[in-house]
Amino acid sequence: MKRVLSLFTLLALALTMFAQTQKKEYKVSGYDGFNASGIFEIELIKGSNEGVIIETEDVQLFEFIKVNVSGNTLNLNYDTSKVPSNLKDKKGKPIKVTVYIKDLVSLNLSGASRLFTNSSFSPEQFEAKISGATSVKGLQINSQSARIVLSGASSITINGNIKTASYEISGASKANINQEIGGLKLSGSGASKIEFNGLFEFAELSLSGAVNLKLLGSGAKRVALEASGACNFDSFDFPVEEMDIELSGVSNAKVFVTKTIGARSNGGSNIAYKGDPQIKSVDISSVSSFKKIN
Repeated sequence: MKRVLSLFTLLALALTMFAQTQKKEYKVSGYDGFNASGIFEIELIKGSNEGVIIETEDVQLFEFIKVNVSGNTLNLNYDTSKVPSNLKDKKGKPIKVTVYIKDLVSLNLSGASRLFTNSSFSPEQFEAKISGATSVKGLQINSQSARIVLSGASSITINGNIKTASYEISGASKANINQEIGGLKLSGSGASKIEFNGLFEFAELSLSGAVNLKLLGSGAKRVALEASGACNFDSFDFPVEEMDIELSGVSNAKVFVTKTIGARSNGGSNIAYKGDPQIKSVDISSVSSFKKIN
């Protein structure tokens, strides 16, 4: 009986050791861009040191994870198609990655990665492309200019101060933007959901499909809005001094305007506004509406 118990104890110990996380450190340097493709759970840490630490449930998985620096970009790739069948129960689980970086100029994520950071980055220019089912949380960017592209079912939460910002959001993407911006150019399509909280001086907003865009915060000097399809726009809690609106399809806009407003609508679109702006021009079709809400 004691022998059987000893065998069970040894077996349990062996299984415990086998199940322990395997960790590997990659000594890489000289990058301010980050590119990841695959299924990863990534923590991005700003500091004076550089390098990558990867953790997996099986040491064999390291063979299918590639880490290298090309130009100024750190590349991380996990090719699950090459993982053997005896590891199939593990290949669909995210690989935990810690990336140490001095500054972040570009970010390119695809696949089904999740990236989290508590760090603030201050490049002169910043560019990000997020696609697939990827999510980014906690990113803070302070820069002169930034271009952020989201597609697929990706999501981002981003903070900071940017002088000139461009957002291109499509598919079923979600964006939570908490920023102070000088000039904003934002295009949304598909079934994207976008929430902006902060302020900007002026903006060009172009929406199509079934996009939902909500503005919150201190407000703006000037906004030009163009929406088609079945979009919904809400800036009732975001005062705008001067606003021009052009809607088509069955889109809806709820706006708060303080100085001047121009409105054009066709199809079955509706515009509701509050405030006491001067109405500089109105062109509304018979099945659309333009009305003030107290």
